[in-house]
Amino acid sequence: FRLLPAPGARPAWQSETLATAGIVAILLPVGLYDSQTDFPGFAALPPVLGAAAIIHAGKSCPTRIGSLLSLRPMVWIGLISYSLNLWHWPLMAFLRCAVDISTIDLDAANAHGVLVARADKSFVPSTAELALGLLIDSARSIGASTVDYQAGRVPPQRPGRQLKGQTAGIIGYGAIGSYLAGLLQAVGLEVIVHDPFVAPDGADVTFVGLAELLQRSDAVFPLAQAEPATVGLISTDQLALMKRGAILVNVSRGELLDEEAVAQALDSGQLGGLAMDVGLGPDQRPSMSLANRDGVVATPHLGGLTPENADAQAASSVEQVEAMLAGLVPPRAVNENEATRFQ
Repeated sequence: FRLLPAPGARPAWQSETLATAGIVAILLPVGLYDSQTDFPGFAALPPVLGAAAIIHAGKSCPTRIGSLLSLRPMVWIGLISYSLNLWHWPLMAFLRCAVDISTIDLDAANAHGVLVARADKSFVPSTAELALGLLIDSARSIGASTVDYQAGRVPPQRPGRQLKGQTAGIIGYGAIGSYLAGLLQAVGLEVIVHDPFVAPDGADVTFVGLAELLQRSDAVFPLAQAEPATVGLISTDQLALMKRGAILVNVSRGELLDEEAVAQALDSGQLGGLAMDVGLGPDQRPSMSLANRDGVVATPHLGGLTPENADAQAASSVEQVEAMLAGLVPPRAVNENEATRFQ
């Protein structure tokens, strides 16, 4: 298996670790993609596919894989099966170096017997820390005041909010929600949670119904899993229940918010602040119609964009390749029973 390097790149594969990479399609690293579709879809693939891997290095990073490839930012390397003379190799697995597999046609992968696996949730600390930072920025107008001052303008006296003693409501007490709860408590906020799928036993937070959470919270964090049932989770009715002037922070998925309803709540003052790292824009970034508003804090989907997370997620893909070399189903496989090529 030979890598076709980018101009000036220094290929240095560790053959003992990735000698069979030709039978696995891998995307590296996580969260840095230019299109809504990471892979063209398995429906178009013939029953026996050449060993073509598409590796996207969105940003140079100090990961084991990143350092091996030594790729410059935004370099696509297409390992085309014809040039590698490996057309006889079947595609056995597609390892997504991220947790989100919504851009992979899982039904088509199942139909062709291709194993699909996702990376570990190593982004949790990075994303939770960003959520806390967005709340603090929204509460104290840090970003807006910095921009004014750097531009030579005297910033207006924007009254801030002290977070200690206020209440934060988390909708969805999964990996990020539970980690974020500890950060918010350390700052001095009371944390209340709504999650009908999690038992409150042993949790150091108060579980309440959704309506009560919205009514009591000074800051609301929708962290429910994105699925058809949660599209528009925060819409007109939910915004009307919230405390007037509350802050809404979204680092989960843009689909959770009804953006038109959120815009109306900002205009009326029902929402006192909006901070977002995700939205309905390209690559799940915040929509510019909301991001351009005064008083809105918007970052371009930076939640997991840290070297620590990139390294951990790349390592989790290497862990999966190691398992496959040993004849085992890799960790975090999502269609083990349908992966007939691997079996």
